[in-house]
Amino acid sequence: MVVISGNTWSRAGHVPSLEVPELRAAIATGDAARFLAAVRGRDIDDALQQVGAGIPMALQQRREHAERVTVSVINRLTCVERRWG
Repeated sequence: MVVISGNTWSRAGHVPSLEVPELRAAIATGDAARFLAAVRGRDIDDALQQVGAGIPMALQQRREHAERVTVSVINRLTCVERRWG
């Protein structure tokens, strides 16, 4: 299991899973703070596309806080692509 934390990914034991309804609600309402709170410290591997959908909104509203998350998601997508590519 890999978890997003700041701008790094780390292996962890028990980590809370992503609450997809909360993620979707944050994206639907355009709430960047809620979106960032929904993904930080969560296992997002199974929802990378959904997380990616909220990145532009988070960058627009809270760029300073969202940049680390954005880089982490891009890096994670690159790792997944290499594994499946």
